[in-house]
Amino acid sequence: MELNKQPPSFWALTAAGWDFVSYWFARGWENKQARYWSIGIVAVLALMLMWSKDTSSTENNEHIANMERVFREDSTTSDGAQDVATVVARMRSISLDGCPQDFAAAYLTHIHAWEKCAAVEQEALMFNERYNSNGAMVEAFFRGIIFDFGMTSEANAAQAQLRDHYLAAMSNVQDTFHRVEDIALSHGAAVQKR
Repeated sequence: MELNKQPPSFWALTAAGWDFVSYWFARGWENKQARYWSIGIVAVLALMLMWSKDTSSTENNEHIANMERVFREDSTTSDGAQDVATVVARMRSISLDGCPQDFAAAYLTHIHAWEKCAAVEQEALMFNERYNSNGAMVEAFFRGIIFDFGMTSEANAAQAQLRDHYLAAMSNVQDTFHRVEDIALSHGAAVQKR
């Protein structure tokens, strides 16, 4: 015959464990040497608990200080920059040492978003060279003479595509930065306004 027994609940196990500990503690309290050992063990456990809290507090303070340093350094990355690639290079030079792993990963994702902006900037330069240079004006003039106005529609389509790429890239930059801010705040760091 097979029995279908349910495992004991968490509370039943906790109560049984408490009964076991209190029995042995009461029994040992009668013995002087066992009493000293019990007090010693409780003291050591209390010290270990205090030490672990102090260590985690110190580590958390270091994490906060490093995240705030990253924000300070990030706020100057665009100062005097002539192009987005310069901003990206400055962001990549910011050390993420001592930052929590989730913060560092989010900041790297933010850098990748800026790299997409650099690609859009290159796309804009190519657009400008193709459709706004002296050579483009001469080409448009000669195409107009033969009634080929396709260059205008090409330029309009390319400009619309460039605008879409720019808007998507900037939205990605904002979204990834908000994620960096959210993670920093969850760790207790102060976030600077941009």
